[in-house]
Amino acid sequence: MSTESESQVPATIAYTIRGAVAASGFSRSRIYELIARGEVEARKDGRKTLVVAASLAAYISALPNYRDHKAELKAAVSIKGGA
Repeated sequence: MSTESESQVPATIAYTIRGAVAASGFSRSRIYELIARGEVEARKDGRKTLVVAASLAAYISALPNYRDHKAELKAAVSIKGGA
């Protein structure tokens, strides 16, 4: 159940570069690289660069799932060795 004060807090629609770094875990230079390649949307407000939150979230969601290659290799070797 949400309180009245929680419902008044708007969802984040844009991050500063620093905020995008904190929200995503990417480095500052990686954020600028993604913007330059057009993979993440950004807007300018004077000198400030704002990263569109939905665009950053969509980029991260489109990344492949993590696979533990070492565990897969270890399992494959143990299967071969046990046969």
